[in-house]
Amino acid sequence: MKIKETIIMSLFCLLTIPTIKAQGKISETNYEGHHKECSKKHSIENFKQKIKTQKIAFITQELKLTIEEAQKFWPIFNMYEDEMMSVREKIRPKDTTSEGFPKRPDFLKMSDEEAQDMINKHLRTERDILEIQEKYAKELKTAIPVQKVMMFFMVEKKFMTQMIGKNWKDHKGDRKAKAHTRRNK
Repeated sequence: MKIKETIIMSLFCLLTIPTIKAQGKISETNYEGHHKECSKKHSIENFKQKIKTQKIAFITQELKLTIEEAQKFWPIFNMYEDEMMSVREKIRPKDTTSEGFPKRPDFLKMSDEEAQDMINKHLRTERDILEIQEKYAKELKTAIPVQKVMMFFMVEKKFMTQMIGKNWKDHKGDRKAKAHTRRNK
């Protein structure tokens, strides 16, 4: 009986080897392009997560949130951020640069109709953002004092101007350093 089992297992192995090799060839040909795409997405996600972590720390420090305030504030903030991101994603360019970031159109080469359409979308987005801010200003007042609500909007702008610019420069420097390291290997 053992000999019969061994023969069956050997036949099974011999029949599956061509399939495994074929799968290996398919994955080898697709690996390079897939790896680059995953690397771009991974890099962007790391960048976004780094920014989010720094934003949380920055807001906490600037608003001097107490433990009780923070417990009420952060769930509201997370809903606010989700709504803001969904509005911003609607107007985010679909084409990307080689680094995976949005590619901006050449404004001076677009037609009057295209430019007017972009203006309309921009103004609609600004109105949507204002509506979200009004909605969450009311909700935030249930978690933190009204003075801190006002500070929150100022702190958010401060973060966007100071931290995003700094991290963008760092991120570009990190990517250049990694590319240089890969070329020298």
